[in-house]
Amino acid sequence: MSLPGNLTSSELVDRLEAERKEFTEEYLPLTNKQLRGVQKCSHLVGNRDTILRNTPKKRARDILSHLWQHSKEVYFLCALATHPTALGTLKSPDYLRVVLRWWSKVDHPKGLAETVERHKEVLPYRKTNGPPYRTNLRDTDLINFLQTYSGEQRSLAIRITDDENELPAIEISREMCQELIMFAMESTRTRLMISEQDQDRG
Repeated sequence: MSLPGNLTSSELVDRLEAERKEFTEEYLPLTNKQLRGVQKCSHLVGNRDTILRNTPKKRARDILSHLWQHSKEVYFLCALATHPTALGTLKSPDYLRVVLRWWSKVDHPKGLAETVERHKEVLPYRKTNGPPYRTNLRDTDLINFLQTYSGEQRSLAIRITDDENELPAIEISREMCQELIMFAMESTRTRLMISEQDQDRG
């Protein structure tokens, strides 16, 4: 029996369903607040070794990890619909079975799948044998980001090896890197919108 105030499996499904209904067959951009919520959950999933045992945060991480392993789309909905603090109160051992049963009976909007595909930068990191993720970055975007970033992990480290063929690198935390990518993408979208408006006036 769930304690008062604790999230139940049925309540989780209700939240997932409400979030699912927000998506259509067409892609709709998410707000920065929504993306930060997904990123926060993904950061929790990727930091297994830093979470103490038997804590609500660990419980939330376990639930999010299980959802991520079974369905990226369900994970994405959960990250949008809940907060790790609330998710950590879910004690029901059957939550995964209940959620997956619900997911098997509802329509899967194409817009949701496209949203997940377009926002890989805020999803949990998964080791692969492929090349590392790379993206171009304007110096002005980097400067503006560093001046406004207010996250907890702000430290930078410069790495230079003895190998003359290996370029020097500036190392930052994964959380900060994800924030920087989001910042750069938003800046690019803003520049494109301004450019299109200028063309329309011309």
